[in-house]
Amino acid sequence: MGLAARAGRVAIGTDQVRSLVSSGRVHLVLVASDLTANGRQRIVPLLEHNGLEYMERNTRAELGEAVGRGPTGAIGLTDRGLAHRIRQVEKSSGR
Repeated sequence: MGLAARAGRVAIGTDQVRSLVSSGRVHLVLVASDLTANGRQRIVPLLEHNGLEYMERNTRAELGEAVGRGPTGAIGLTDRGLAHRIRQVEKSSGR
């Protein structure tokens, strides 16, 4: 995921994710499991309204670490292949 972040293939943080959701460039969103209620209210209804798949599996610290940043509430995957691969991994792990 860190390489994808450096290549500009992910949106990091709820504000960036919200912006790219509106433009239709996001294929999958990872939402932090410990995101505040206010943070969830800002992003989850938008994702559901746009019919976007999202997963809540990791903490803010874990998501941030995955992209080489500090804690972050959401990561939007703009790379279709990476989004597909993450779905496969989740499916094979039984989640």
